Amino acid sequence: MFDIEIIRLCFVIGLLAINSFADFKYRTIFGSDKIYASLGIAGFTLLMFDSFFADDVMWALFMAVINITFVLFFWRIKMLASGDVLVMLLISVTMPVWNDWVLVVPASLITAYIISGISGLFYNLFLNFETLFRHESLFEKYSASIIKKIITFGIAHKRRCWEKHTISIEKGTGFSLTSSPYDKEFSKIDGQLVSPAIPLIPFVLISFGLILLFF
Repeated sequence: MFDIEIIRLCFVIGLLAINSFADFKYRTIFGSDKIYASLGIAGFTLLMFDSFFADDVMWALFMAVINITFVLFFWRIKMLASGDVLVMLLISVTMPVWNDWVLVVPASLITAYIISGISGLFYNLFLNFETLFRHESLFEKYSASIIKKIITFGIAHKRRCWEKHTISIEKGTGFSLTSSPYDKEFSKIDGQLVSPAIPLIPFVLISFGLILLFF
Protein backbone atom coordinates (compact mmCIF):
# COMPACT_ATOMS: atom_id res chain seq x y z
CA MET A 1 0.00 0.00 0.00
CA PHE A 2 1.28 3.43 -0.89
CA ASP A 3 2.31 5.36 2.20
CA ILE A 4 0.17 8.51 2.52
CA GLU A 5 2.66 9.88 5.05
CA ILE A 6 5.17 10.28 2.21
CA ILE A 7 2.66 12.46 0.37
CA ARG A 8 2.08 14.57 3.49
CA LEU A 9 5.81 14.88 4.02
CA CYS A 10 6.41 16.06 0.44
CA PHE A 11 3.43 18.40 0.81
CA VAL A 12 4.97 20.11 3.86
CA ILE A 13 8.49 20.24 2.42
CA GLY A 14 7.20 21.77 -0.82
CA LEU A 15 5.13 24.31 1.11
CA LEU A 16 8.12 25.35 3.21
CA ALA A 17 10.51 25.44 0.25
CA ILE A 18 8.30 27.73 -1.85
CA ASN A 19 7.55 30.04 1.05
CA SER A 20 11.18 30.10 2.17
CA PHE A 21 12.09 31.63 -1.18
CA ALA A 22 9.23 34.14 -1.02
CA ASP A 23 9.96 35.04 2.61
CA PHE A 24 13.68 35.44 2.03
CA LYS A 25 13.37 37.59 -1.09
CA TYR A 26 10.18 39.55 -0.47
CA ARG A 27 9.40 39.01 3.25
CA THR A 28 5.99 37.65 2.34
CA ILE A 29 4.38 34.28 1.72
CA PHE A 30 3.25 32.76 -1.55
CA GLY A 31 -0.45 32.61 -2.37
CA SER A 32 -3.74 34.02 -1.09
CA ASP A 33 -6.03 33.11 1.81
CA LYS A 34 -8.26 31.11 -0.54
CA ILE A 35 -5.28 29.08 -1.74
CA TYR A 36 -4.30 28.26 1.84
CA ALA A 37 -7.88 27.35 2.71
CA SER A 38 -7.92 24.92 -0.22
CA LEU A 39 -4.52 23.51 0.70
CA GLY A 40 -5.65 23.19 4.30
CA ILE A 41 -8.64 21.07 3.26
CA ALA A 42 -6.38 18.91 1.10
CA GLY A 43 -3.79 18.52 3.85
CA PHE A 44 -6.41 17.68 6.49
CA THR A 45 -7.99 15.13 4.17
CA LEU A 46 -4.63 13.42 3.71
CA LEU A 47 -4.12 13.40 7.48
CA MET A 48 -7.54 11.82 8.08
CA PHE A 49 -7.02 9.15 5.42
CA ASP A 50 -3.60 8.28 6.81
CA SER A 51 -4.91 8.22 10.38
CA PHE A 52 -7.93 6.12 9.40
CA PHE A 53 -5.75 3.38 7.90
CA ALA A 54 -3.48 3.50 10.95
CA ASP A 55 -6.52 3.45 13.29
CA ASP A 56 -5.44 6.56 15.23
CA VAL A 57 -7.84 9.28 14.04
CA MET A 58 -8.50 10.68 17.53
CA TRP A 59 -4.78 10.89 18.27
CA ALA A 60 -4.15 12.77 15.01
CA LEU A 61 -6.99 15.20 15.76
CA PHE A 62 -5.68 15.77 19.29
CA MET A 63 -2.17 16.49 18.00
CA ALA A 64 -3.54 18.84 15.34
CA VAL A 65 -5.48 20.80 17.98
CA ILE A 66 -2.35 21.16 20.12
CA ASN A 67 -0.37 22.45 17.13
CA ILE A 68 -3.10 24.92 16.17
CA THR A 69 -3.34 26.17 19.76
CA PHE A 70 0.40 26.72 19.83
CA VAL A 71 0.28 28.70 16.55
CA LEU A 72 -2.58 30.90 17.71
CA PHE A 73 -0.84 31.56 21.03
CA PHE A 74 2.36 32.68 19.30
CA TRP A 75 0.32 34.85 16.94
CA ARG A 76 -1.48 36.37 19.91
CA ILE A 77 1.77 37.37 21.62
CA LYS A 78 3.02 38.79 18.29
CA MET A 79 5.75 36.24 17.66
CA LEU A 80 4.19 35.23 14.35
CA ALA A 81 3.14 37.43 11.45
CA SER A 82 -0.23 36.75 9.80
CA GLY A 83 1.42 35.18 6.74
CA ASP A 84 3.54 32.87 8.88
CA VAL A 85 0.38 31.85 10.75
CA LEU A 86 -1.20 30.55 7.54
CA VAL A 87 1.85 28.41 6.78
CA MET A 88 2.06 27.00 10.30
CA LEU A 89 -1.69 26.29 10.47
CA LEU A 90 -1.44 24.41 7.20
CA ILE A 91 1.39 22.29 8.62
CA SER A 92 -0.66 21.74 11.80
CA VAL A 93 -3.51 20.07 9.91
CA THR A 94 -1.29 18.18 7.47
CA MET A 95 1.53 16.81 9.60
CA PRO A 96 0.96 17.66 13.28
CA VAL A 97 3.23 14.94 14.61
CA TRP A 98 6.33 13.14 13.42
CA ASN A 99 7.43 9.68 14.50
CA ASP A 100 4.32 9.38 16.72
CA TRP A 101 5.45 11.86 19.41
CA VAL A 102 7.32 14.93 18.05
CA LEU A 103 4.94 17.91 17.74
CA VAL A 104 6.06 19.35 14.42
CA VAL A 105 4.96 22.99 14.76
CA PRO A 106 6.19 23.68 18.33
CA ALA A 107 9.48 21.88 17.71
CA SER A 108 10.06 23.61 14.36
CA LEU A 109 9.15 27.09 15.61
CA ILE A 110 11.17 26.95 18.81
CA THR A 111 14.23 25.66 16.95
CA ALA A 112 13.71 28.27 14.22
CA TYR A 113 13.54 31.08 16.79
CA ILE A 114 16.77 29.90 18.39
CA ILE A 115 18.66 29.62 15.09
CA SER A 116 17.32 32.90 13.69
CA GLY A 117 18.03 34.67 16.97
CA ILE A 118 21.65 33.52 16.94
CA SER A 119 21.97 34.47 13.25
CA GLY A 120 20.54 37.93 13.93
CA LEU A 121 22.87 38.42 16.88
CA PHE A 122 26.00 37.68 14.84
CA TYR A 123 24.69 39.78 11.94
CA ASN A 124 24.23 42.83 14.17
CA LEU A 125 27.52 42.30 15.99
CA PHE A 126 29.41 42.08 12.71
CA LEU A 127 27.92 45.30 11.34
CA ASN A 128 28.34 47.17 14.63
CA PHE A 129 31.99 46.19 14.98
CA GLU A 130 32.48 47.24 11.37
CA THR A 131 31.02 50.65 12.26
CA LEU A 132 33.37 50.98 15.23
CA PHE A 133 36.38 49.96 13.17
CA ARG A 134 35.55 52.81 10.79
CA HIS A 135 35.63 55.12 13.82
CA GLU A 136 31.97 56.05 13.42
CA SER A 137 29.58 56.62 16.32
CA LEU A 138 26.75 54.21 17.15
CA PHE A 139 24.56 55.55 19.92
CA GLU A 140 25.91 58.99 20.84
CA LYS A 141 22.91 60.90 19.49
CA TYR A 142 20.39 58.70 21.32
CA SER A 143 19.09 59.32 24.80
CA ALA A 144 19.33 55.91 26.49
CA SER A 145 21.02 54.17 29.42
CA ILE A 146 24.31 52.31 29.10
CA ILE A 147 22.56 48.98 29.72
CA LYS A 148 20.06 49.67 26.96
CA LYS A 149 22.85 50.59 24.55
CA ILE A 150 24.73 47.39 25.37
CA ILE A 151 21.61 45.29 24.68
CA THR A 152 20.97 47.21 21.47
CA PHE A 153 24.49 46.40 20.24
CA GLY A 154 23.33 42.81 19.69
CA ILE A 155 19.87 43.44 18.26
CA ALA A 156 20.25 46.53 16.04
CA HIS A 157 22.70 48.37 13.81
CA LYS A 158 22.97 51.37 11.54
CA ARG A 159 21.22 50.74 8.26
CA ARG A 160 23.42 50.21 5.19
CA CYS A 161 22.39 51.41 1.74
CA TRP A 162 22.26 47.83 0.39
CA GLU A 163 19.81 46.59 3.04
CA LYS A 164 16.21 46.21 1.87
CA HIS A 165 14.48 44.58 4.83
CA THR A 166 15.14 46.37 8.09
CA ILE A 167 12.80 47.89 10.70
CA SER A 168 13.57 51.19 12.44
CA ILE A 169 13.62 51.04 16.25
CA GLU A 170 14.13 54.78 16.66
CA LYS A 171 11.59 56.56 18.83
CA GLY A 172 11.93 60.28 19.40
CA THR A 173 15.43 61.02 20.68
CA GLY A 174 15.94 57.39 21.72
CA PHE A 175 14.96 53.93 20.56
CA SER A 176 12.59 51.15 21.59
CA LEU A 177 13.51 47.53 22.28
CA THR A 178 9.95 46.27 22.71
CA SER A 179 7.99 47.46 19.67
CA SER A 180 6.57 44.73 17.44
CA PRO A 181 8.13 44.58 13.93
CA TYR A 182 4.95 43.37 12.27
CA ASP A 183 2.84 45.71 10.12
CA LYS A 184 5.64 48.27 9.98
CA GLU A 185 7.23 49.68 6.85
CA PHE A 186 10.82 48.84 6.04
CA SER A 187 13.35 51.57 6.75
CA LYS A 188 14.74 53.47 3.78
CA ILE A 189 16.99 55.89 5.65
CA ASP A 190 20.71 55.12 5.64
CA GLY A 191 22.32 55.42 9.05
CA GLN A 192 19.04 54.91 10.88
CA LEU A 193 19.12 52.55 13.84
CA VAL A 194 17.38 49.41 12.62
CA SER A 195 16.78 45.79 13.44
CA PRO A 196 16.98 43.22 10.62
CA ALA A 197 13.65 41.78 9.46
CA ILE A 198 14.82 38.18 9.58
CA PRO A 199 12.62 35.81 7.55
CA LEU A 200 11.19 33.02 9.72
CA ILE A 201 10.04 30.40 7.20
CA PRO A 202 13.54 29.51 5.89
CA PHE A 203 14.58 28.71 9.45
CA VAL A 204 11.40 26.67 9.94
CA LEU A 205 12.43 24.65 6.87
CA ILE A 206 15.87 24.09 8.37
CA SER A 207 14.33 23.14 11.72
CA PHE A 208 11.92 20.71 10.06
CA GLY A 209 14.85 19.11 8.26
CA LEU A 210 16.66 18.68 11.59
CA ILE A 211 13.57 17.03 13.07
CA LEU A 212 13.43 14.56 10.19
CA LEU A 213 17.15 13.91 10.49
CA PHE A 214 17.40 13.37 14.26
CA PHE A 215 13.97 12.05 15.21
